[in-house]
Amino acid sequence: MRTLVAVQTHIRTPDEQKLLQVWFKMREALDSIHHLLVVDNASPLPFVLKGGWGVHRILHDDHVPLADSRTTMVKFRDALGHPFHQGVLERSGSDRAFIKMLEIAIASGYDKFAYIEMDLLFALPVQSIFERMTKPCACGPLVGHGKFPETGLLFLDVEYIWKHDVIGKYNWKGSVVPEGEKRLWNILGDDLEILPLRGRRDGASMKAGELPEIWPDGIDFITHAHMSVYADFLRLNNFPELVDLL
Repeated sequence: MRTLVAVQTHIRTPDEQKLLQVWFKMREALDSIHHLLVVDNASPLPFVLKGGWGVHRILHDDHVPLADSRTTMVKFRDALGHPFHQGVLERSGSDRAFIKMLEIAIASGYDKFAYIEMDLLFALPVQSIFERMTKPCACGPLVGHGKFPETGLLFLDVEYIWKHDVIGKYNWKGSVVPEGEKRLWNILGDDLEILPLRGRRDGASMKAGELPEIWPDGIDFITHAHMSVYADFLRLNNFPELVDLL
């Protein structure tokens, strides 16, 4: 089984540069048997990729480079903007990059696809998720009650993507409404399994030291948090050596 683990980037701040390095280190430690893909949305700040990365330019929106090495990076020439940050109403850059990842996974012959957002730290190997899935598509829970999908942590069967025309139905060139999470939920329907993972989209609400109090038995993922909370997450999940990168 060939698995592609993907992330999209648009690095705007030094904190995002640091967080991306932690993201890489965690995936390298947990998913070394799989291939990594970065799709960059013309980041205004640089970031360093160490090792033998294959780097490709995306020549136009219909161009689909192949993921032809264990670690591949593809770059858009421009950034279309984000519905939340730049207020774009259609042709969102984040939607374009997400769909490009799916196109690359299909064209490159992968069997499984895992998408983990750049600001989401996930402490489990993706292989463990694919082994426990009971449906062709799965994601984390956005909130504690687990009734809304966190598609920043998404796992898909690649054959399902093309057989069910997920790319065409998503229509990234159209309106950004409904937002990506709701759009995917509508498209995947009952084929999407919301996994009973322990996680939190924090909204930068927690302070240093609060995470171990709220999740004394451990937590699988954290996103949209302060850097000090990401540090707590790393310590809880036995990655203390990565705290100094933040």
